[in-house]
Amino acid sequence: IARNKELYQYLRTLTSQPVPGYGGNFLQKWGDDRDQVLTEIFDYIRCVNLRDPVLVAQGRTCYADNGQVAPIQIGATQGFGRYDTISQFGFHFICAQDGADGAVDASHPALKDGERAIEAAFLFTPFSPSLGFLRLAENLTYQVTFQTPLTINGQDLQMPPSSTVALTGQIASGWHNNGREHGGPGGLRGPIQAFGGGGYKFTSKAKLRVKIPAGAATMSFSGGPIQVKLLINNNPIQTFNLNFPGGNFPVPQLVRTGTDDYNPGGLVTTPNYWWTFGGFTPLSGGTAVQGRYSNCGVVPHAPGAEYADAARRWGPSPPGSMNNPGFKKGGIFRAEDVVRSIVPEHGDLRLIAAKSQIAASEFVKVRAAEWESTFRFLHVFVSSAGSHLLYGFANEPGPAPSTDPNAIPGSLATDQLVPKLSYHYSKFPEIRPGAGLKYNLWGDFDNGMANWTDGAYINKPDEGNQATTNSSYTYFAWTYTVPTDAFFSPSRLVPSAGMLGSLPTGLKRTASGSAHAWETLLFRPQPNHPGMTTPKDHLIMDLFWMPIGEPYPISEPFSTAGKINLNYEIAPFSYIRRTTALRGVMKAEQPLVLPNDVSKVCKLWDHDTNDNPYGLPNSGNNLGTGVDIPNRQKWGNLYAGNPPYDQLRRSIDVEKTLAQADARFANGDAFRSATEVCELHLVRTGESLADYQNGSIYGQALATGDNTRERPYANLYANLTTKSNTFNVHMRVQVLRKRPGTATEYAGWNEDLDTVVAEHRGSALIERYVDASDPNLPDFATNTNTTLDNYARFRILSNNKFAP
Repeated sequence: IARNKELYQYLRTLTSQPVPGYGGNFLQKWGDDRDQVLTEIFDYIRCVNLRDPVLVAQGRTCYADNGQVAPIQIGATQGFGRYDTISQFGFHFICAQDGADGAVDASHPALKDGERAIEAAFLFTPFSPSLGFLRLAENLTYQVTFQTPLTINGQDLQMPPSSTVALTGQIASGWHNNGREHGGPGGLRGPIQAFGGGGYKFTSKAKLRVKIPAGAATMSFSGGPIQVKLLINNNPIQTFNLNFPGGNFPVPQLVRTGTDDYNPGGLVTTPNYWWTFGGFTPLSGGTAVQGRYSNCGVVPHAPGAEYADAARRWGPSPPGSMNNPGFKKGGIFRAEDVVRSIVPEHGDLRLIAAKSQIAASEFVKVRAAEWESTFRFLHVFVSSAGSHLLYGFANEPGPAPSTDPNAIPGSLATDQLVPKLSYHYSKFPEIRPGAGLKYNLWGDFDNGMANWTDGAYINKPDEGNQATTNSSYTYFAWTYTVPTDAFFSPSRLVPSAGMLGSLPTGLKRTASGSAHAWETLLFRPQPNHPGMTTPKDHLIMDLFWMPIGEPYPISEPFSTAGKINLNYEIAPFSYIRRTTALRGVMKAEQPLVLPNDVSKVCKLWDHDTNDNPYGLPNSGNNLGTGVDIPNRQKWGNLYAGNPPYDQLRRSIDVEKTLAQADARFANGDAFRSATEVCELHLVRTGESLADYQNGSIYGQALATGDNTRERPYANLYANLTTKSNTFNVHMRVQVLRKRPGTATEYAGWNEDLDTVVAEHRGSALIERYVDASDPNLPDFATNTNTTLDNYARFRILSNNKFAP
């Protein structure tokens, strides 16, 4: 679209020039990332309103009713769109046969005593940084090419040399996923099911199994180059050039136990169910046996006996119950398996989603030091609904590898998304262990909505959620419907350009070797953040205008009518402190602050906390004797709004907040841009300004994401200005008559001799405005050296007459 190109070039011109009143320009500040940030902003705007309920009510076509938008590509830059990139790649190794035991049919000859046969599957997980409740019905094609043979102990696994899978529906299909996975981490169960389930495309050749000699504790995996392409409507979006590392890994063990039913639900499995990915027909004939990938749409309820830590499993059910613990049908991983994965080194998945070419060096071993250790699970596969969907409810990931070889990385304080912050084991964000400690220095992550995990999101506007049942758990309910137009307004979706604050500013520079991962546009007070260097990030908000709904149905271009001037001190009358309007603006905001300990429970729901161990009471204060009781107690207090979680949201203490503005005025300074509100600490009731200035407030609230901290500023900025265009002029007008006299007498006014013939007292509301229909008004996008000053006009909006 030609006009879009002109506007994009206009922004490039503006951001190449010094910022008026501040100096510096964004091209010098961001370098190669300047164009990247502009592309991200352009793409963000085009994805704001994907399903307008007003259009739906009118029977008209939505912009993107399936929720998917291909990212825009402009030159060497790419936006985020709304689609599933890939966050992690891995290999899943299982034992298919052990000596005389195993999946033996005519093509699987018997093994010697102690020999084992191995199958392998190549796994990868979808991830969309555009997290939201609008469904994401994919129209994607994945092409996977194994560029050289992959071997174990020199034996070719015979992975398919090239496979293509097209998806035309929701990757996250299945009972549990449909209600909770719309962007964010997509998990493994949905993709495996979508990629064929029992006929999963990316597995070793099952009829020619790789053999491990008797007594061997390790196996040598070659690794090798793999290329994965992602296409939308046959247009290439991303190419991943991987070099999956090899190593000496533990040998998978044969599963020798099946699992009981659940409640009952047809979830009984026999041991040989776990011996293959796709299934087989036994040598003795009879019914074909399904493999573990055949039932990824089934919920893997109630496992428990496989791990030593009692806090991570459900205990035994009452005698005769069908709710016995153990891996159930629908699970993917067993304790006997071996998994290895590679992830982005920095962990900021936004920097992967906005690239068309991903180099092999960008994906590294999930935990390099243990790569060739005895630990079976070295991966961080998760899902937005919880990693229990890989293993089974309340039976995952558990302690760090230093204590349990069956656990996966993630639980040490140094492993977390935010150092010193501990998430519940079922809600670990998807990030390489240690990457948060090294890169996430400023808390530039987003809180996921409802029980979505926290992570590298772009603060996509929320189209809304309504529970379809009588449940009061809006946003947490399993089923929901899109809001009608009665619940919709543009200003709720995007109150201002402050919504852009989660867009990364370091994609290009991180790729070139300088680490700028986990750095986003800074629209909040944060000392030492790169966004505070000249020109400050928040000044880019001044390049965008969001119309307001008062006092007109929609504001006119450049009109600030209805906005409040941040410079409430009137020069030169500094003794006048007109803060009434600012108090009204701030009264509507109740900033949310999440203390560190709430990270354990604020993303949990029902089985995530194991709050209903079968056969045990769980209502009221009667928590029973089930597992995970401490977190269940915290969750109950949070849900009920009991202390210490009764004041997570508080009103703004306006006096303490405006003390920062008073200090600025006292120093002879003023606010030059309304975006400078982002430099004010929003002090909440019961707190002190000093606690914000010394960092103690958010030092104890590391769980508060970037989007949560910046949302009050996005709301406030929509109502503020420093360039008032409306003025209420109070006047007293008199008609004067001079008494005839000499020239000297005419030179002055004599109060005793001259008279006042008439007088008018009143006020007039005057507006400075720009007439958008003025034929002389130039196109500023293409006439970048022209200013608006000469085209401003004045008009009287209202007159008021006062009695004398």
